[in-house]
Amino acid sequence: MKILLITPPSTLMPIERPHVVAPLGLAYIAAVLERDGFDVEILDCVAMGWRRYLKKWKVSEIKTEKPIHFGLSWKEIESKIKKASPDVVGISCSYSCQSPNAHKTAGIVKKANKKTRVVFGGAHPSAFPIKTLKDRNVDYVVIGEGELTVSELVKKLDKGSGVSGIRGIAYREKGRPKINPAREFIQDLDSLPPPARHLLPMEEYFEANSTHGGEARWTPITSMVTSRGCPGNCIFCSIHVIWGHRWRARSPKNVVDEIEHLVKKYGVREIHFEDDNLTLDRRRMIEICDDVVDRGLAGKFRWTTPNGVMAATLDEEVLRKMKAAGCYSLSFGIESGSKRILREVIRKNVPFEKLGEVVKACKKLGIETSGSFILGLPGENEETFRKTINLAKALDLDAASFLAATPFPGTELYDMCVEHGYISKDMEWSEFRTIGSAMITTKSFSRDDILRWQKKAYKEFYFRPKRIMKKIAQNIKSPRSIWRLAIRYKKFVS
Repeated sequence: MKILLITPPSTLMPIERPHVVAPLGLAYIAAVLERDGFDVEILDCVAMGWRRYLKKWKVSEIKTEKPIHFGLSWKEIESKIKKASPDVVGISCSYSCQSPNAHKTAGIVKKANKKTRVVFGGAHPSAFPIKTLKDRNVDYVVIGEGELTVSELVKKLDKGSGVSGIRGIAYREKGRPKINPAREFIQDLDSLPPPARHLLPMEEYFEANSTHGGEARWTPITSMVTSRGCPGNCIFCSIHVIWGHRWRARSPKNVVDEIEHLVKKYGVREIHFEDDNLTLDRRRMIEICDDVVDRGLAGKFRWTTPNGVMAATLDEEVLRKMKAAGCYSLSFGIESGSKRILREVIRKNVPFEKLGEVVKACKKLGIETSGSFILGLPGENEETFRKTINLAKALDLDAASFLAATPFPGTELYDMCVEHGYISKDMEWSEFRTIGSAMITTKSFSRDDILRWQKKAYKEFYFRPKRIMKKIAQNIKSPRSIWRLAIRYKKFVS
């Protein structure tokens, strides 16, 4: 049986930064399927078609205000699907705003061969399995963590067996949608084989150099995930739909084995750890860093955490270990400058004093810092917007992002917004974005207010005279870098 796993092309707004990142979710599923003896192929439509747009974006040559197709054309996708001639196609749909592209891909698969079974997975279909199955081109939905569920499903399909006993899927039974009981999360992550990067166009990711955290300082660059799940209860986070609330981690040896493989096989010089809680276990973090140093890998690669770490888990000792192991930058999910919003709305504890101490310790050690903030949560007003901007500036972070609050499906924020009418019933999935679009309207603010404060936040944070002079000093040997930096800032404030 032949399985084809697909990352569909993306639809981007001109202001959005394109990401060309290895789809580790599909790569893990492919690795398990290969282990089980199946013929697997991965088609990353973004990675195979990024050149038409990304290079123009980097030099600000994009003139249109209309949405942009990023990746292979639909005709190219159809041709590649026909050439692969798969029995089963798995389509990734992580983001609601990209779900129309996932469904269009499913239609192309069925057009090529109606007998091909189509499986959807990712955060969006996991949150809305019944709605997803309304598309007759979708046969199965994998809900949550996918490796073992997809493996069992493919084995059943290969044998022609029924799927009624498979946990973690939704499907049609006699024409009506049915959701099976949930599958338990994988407790021993070391039991999974490494992601099947050999099935991915790794050179495309290296050349594009457009990651979740921006351009890498050192190339080639790739990403890793060393743990899953988050014990937090933030109302806006959709990761719980896939990985749950219980934190599960790979062993330090398993993590460093993958790092060593990436450095030696692919020559990787920078790694972005995409964990939600990389540093949650202090002892584990120290063991990972010590093993990196002991194996002589320190200095051969650098690393950062674009998805954020918890300041409360860090101290100067841990930071020194991280620095020695190659950490050059840390991101913190700070969310708001209002303690009321953090406590009563988000339900997240961000100890500002501790955060300030950690940022200062990072600066002392030469580790750059960035913060992620959210504007436009229910309960906010102009006072809380101002507090958030002021906190970002007071912390003296090296970088900051100010994202519009987005009620992703499967989150408490989504349910709250639907219940109270904070989002329009007519909104399309394509509008569920954090940059260039705002969705929530309350009695205290409108969607336009959020966008206005978002521009104000970027302008105030990045165009402070002290910060501009610092950046010029850092880039004085590269005028082109200064020019490119100015272009990117302009995208947010123009």
